[in-house]
Amino acid sequence: MSLGDYLRDRRMKLDPSALGFPQARRRTPGLRREEVAQRANILLLGTDEHRV
Repeated sequence: MSLGDYLRDRRMKLDPSALGFPQARRRTPGLRREEVAQRANILLLGTDEHRV
């Protein structure tokens, strides 16, 4: 299993509402990359929200 596969698998098993994220419509189950980064206090460079 590659690192990417492992991380996707772990994200899919997390419940966004249990971690305080809104119940938004999602294409796939689990947390989005941005939500994982927010929980880990990591700034994702290259996302639309953080472009200057």
